[in-house]
Amino acid sequence: MTELDDRLDPQQSGRHAGDVIILANAIGTFAFAITAVTAAIVFTTAAQWVGAITAMSLFTVGVFAFLWSFWNVVQRSREELVGVTQVYLLVGPPTPGRVRVRMLGLLAVQIVVALVTALSRTETADGRAGSSLALGVLVPMFGLGLNTLGENILVGPNGMSSSAMETTWMNSSGHRVNILNGSFTVAGVGVAVSADGRIWVAVDFGG
Repeated sequence: MTELDDRLDPQQSGRHAGDVIILANAIGTFAFAITAVTAAIVFTTAAQWVGAITAMSLFTVGVFAFLWSFWNVVQRSREELVGVTQVYLLVGPPTPGRVRVRMLGLLAVQIVVALVTALSRTETADGRAGSSLALGVLVPMFGLGLNTLGENILVGPNGMSSSAMETTWMNSSGHRVNILNGSFTVAGVGVAVSADGRIWVAVDFGG
């Protein structure tokens, strides 16, 4: 979800794909916080197993999302200027403030919960060093992985004119750089209209 989506189609705010990612992140973070804190407080074998399985499941999802997005970023970097902080920490104009705050806030919660629970139980029940709660430090990979699932897509209302599309592209600093890049000599434009009447536009540059 990008700022372009919010500006072009304000009636769709709160109901776009970006919200699904935020919701998934929130559910995963909540599940991790509950199971990790419970395991740290109760510290029974069963509670630790539940916490460990939750942590490893979220870590696995995060790794797959991270690697999948990394592959896509490599492909995009051949035609676009893509920064690591832009992709993984949502820094820059392509990401609207509301999305950045929520996603990074959830990532911060994951980090805090992981550190607090792991440090609260540095020994096993029988006094040996380490515990399964240490697996929680892997969970922030889940948040980082979901951060990378956003895409820069121009979405406009039904009947949006080509001049309005051009104005919108030029008002976005990242897209403006690509448009004004003199090394590009050709461009391909794809336009589609979804069932709800919204216009989706993609431009690929090359040369």
